[in-house]
Amino acid sequence: MRIILYFFYFFLLLASCLSDTGNDNKDSDGAEKIKRKVFRIAVRYAKDQLKDPGKKILENGAIVFSGSEMEYLVDPLSIVIGQIDRDTTVDAVITLHIFRNMILTAREHLIMINKGGRLMIATVVNGDMKLLSIKDRIIYVETSKVDPDSPYYGCELCKEVHKYQFVGGEFKRTD
Repeated sequence: MRIILYFFYFFLLLASCLSDTGNDNKDSDGAEKIKRKVFRIAVRYAKDQLKDPGKKILENGAIVFSGSEMEYLVDPLSIVIGQIDRDTTVDAVITLHIFRNMILTAREHLIMINKGGRLMIATVVNGDMKLLSIKDRIIYVETSKVDPDSPYYGCELCKEVHKYQFVGGEFKRTD
């Protein structure tokens, strides 16, 4: 009788451990689903910016759309997710790299807000910044203290981190 009771407790313990692991997978599955939606929206946006664009898919999954004068690089690795606006849904930002004659000339950051389970582009921010993270409704970005044409551009000592928030439909610096 004791042996049966021990097996019963052992299986209960095992079942509870397995159910915890499933919750982590659900969270990561949800994040991946949002990232796929963000990527699809960004691809459509980049395509719409060019007239009859050519399309090239890179090995890392990024897509390059080429027009007569410029190219848009849409990279799924540049997606950052988190809560941006005041609701509890997960929002996102993706960076698009714009090239002219194979030279990076601009970056567009698409801020996407989730309203009722539907992601939409709320605003597009142009700027030479790298998105780091979104935490507590604050978007952390890295910028350079020097101009892009400076020989010190990109050096570790020349970088600084700034905080931005999306307030009232606008992307505002808060630090």
